[in-house]
Amino acid sequence: MHQSKENRQHIDCFAIREKTIYVSARQLLHPCCHTGHFNSCTAVDDSVLDLKKYSIKEILDSGSFNNIKNSWNNYETVEPVCKKLCSVTENEKSRKVKTGIINIINF
Repeated sequence: MHQSKENRQHIDCFAIREKTIYVSARQLLHPCCHTGHFNSCTAVDDSVLDLKKYSIKEILDSGSFNNIKNSWNNYETVEPVCKKLCSVTENEKSRKVKTGIINIINF
């Protein structure tokens, strides 16, 4: 069954929209607080996000964050945390996600 254009889902990424990244208490650099907080991102191995081993530049240059963004190309393969928290329809302008997490940093 095909969805109408108005009901078709896509990702309105909070982190991209707000230009933020997230540093966890374990000193891991995540694309957003949701992937870091829920620790449920399957597209990125935590070991490549370790700020004790790698600089911010090295982590960003590694392409790890792109794995998540690339999952958005097909709504069926979207990272579950992205689908749950940042999914919108064509009719919605953007999802207003409550973070409540204080260690988001502007980048």
